[in-house]
Formats: sequence, structure tokens, C-alpha cells
Amino acid sequence: MKNKSSLLLTLPLHHTFAFTAGVLVMLVYHLPICINKSLRTFQKDMETLRPQNMFLVPLYVETMYKNVWNGAKKQGKDRLLRRMIVISNFARKLGLDLHRMLFKSVLDNFGGRLNLLVSGGAAIRQNYIDGMDDIGILVLNGYGITECAPVVAVNRNQAYKPNSIGLPLVCNEIEIRDGEICAHGDNVMLGYYQNKIATRESIIEGWLHTGDLGYQDEDGFIYITGRKKNLI
Repeated sequence: MKNKSSLLLTLPLHHTFAFTAGVLVMLVYHLPICINKSLRTFQKDMETLRPQNMFLVPLYVETMYKNVWNGAKKQGKDRLLRRMIVISNFARKLGLDLHRMLFKSVLDNFGGRLNLLVSGGAAIRQNYIDGMDDIGILVLNGYGITECAPVVAVNRNQAYKPNSIGLPLVCNEIEIRDGEICAHGDNVMLGYYQNKIATRESIIEGWLHTGDLGYQDEDGFIYITGRKKNLI
């Protein structure tokens, strides 16, 4: 596992996103999968298993970010950390990546190899995304629901906009109807099991009405603004 890209699963295996993206995708590419026991053992599991990627919910990202700064303050190094971030961001503008050198002790707390977090399931504040990026860990925010098996849109390394949930996947189309995000494509469910009424209310003319309110900008990026209804 030393030289292979590995994933640390933080979501339960019965979670549709964890099983689809975290298990099936990794198995297709013959890559190792590590399973986190709980939030309590999260830090220790990262140090032991040394993952490169993680799929998680915003709570974990927030916890990681706060642990970085709480640890720096406890050691009296928070001002030093701020200065290193300024230096690192300036170097990045010049095409130099100094993250692994400047923030080695910080990154070692996450196993030393972590470089990508994919977050979804709830809103995440942009300052947490920016804060993790400052130390060399990319956070890509996405959006999905079980009814879409389960991903609808996600930010990419080369296609990213702050505060958005990214671009739609190639397997589905997105339309905003009366302010509601609607999805159509091969990943959309056929219907709710033995519940024709709920199916008719949610799928109209082949389009799944997600119950989430939002808008799509001129580049196709999607933004969530609220909830209209709860699906089953």
C-alpha cells in the first residue's frame, strides 16, 4: 500500500455514496480501501493508514481544519503557521509548490500522504475549503442524493468554483425548474419501491425533482440556495 493511492472511508458501507464511490470505484482500479472506525479514532486512523484520498461529510473537514489551528495555538505556533501560509501562497503564484516542505509536521498528522478530500451530504463553509487548500489538501465539494445513485455534480481539479457544488456528471443533465434543481439521466432511479404516489410526485416527465433549490451559472456550475421539500 506504500506506493498505491489509497482511500480512507469515513462513511458507513450502507451509505450509497460510500459504497458506490468508495468501494466499487476503488475495486475497479484495484486500489486499497481503509475503513475508519469512528470520529473518535479518525485522527489515529489517518496517522496509521496514511490515506491519499477521503470521501467524507463536512463535519470531518471542519474537524481537521480546527485540529490544525488548535494544535498550532497550543504549541504557540499559530503566528508562524500564518506566515508560512503567506509564503506558500506567494510561491504558488510563481509556480512553486512548497506545501510538503513547509507543512510537513501538519500533514504528518494526517498520515503524510493526504492530498484530496471529496465532501458532500451537507453545506460546507468556503473558509474550511480555503483553509485546507492553504496547507496543500484539496477539498472538492459535490452534491448527490440516493435517488441519483448517488452523485449529481462535483467540482473537479481543473473545473472549480468557490461556493458551488460543481458541474453535473456526464451521465446526467440538470435543469432549474421554478428554482428547483431537477435531474435527468441514466443515474436517476426508476422510482420508489412499491410507492407509486411518491414516484409520480418526484419524477415528472422523466425529470427527478430533487427538492433542493438552486441556480446554474453561465459556465454550468450549480449552487444550492435552500430546500423546497424532503424526498423519501
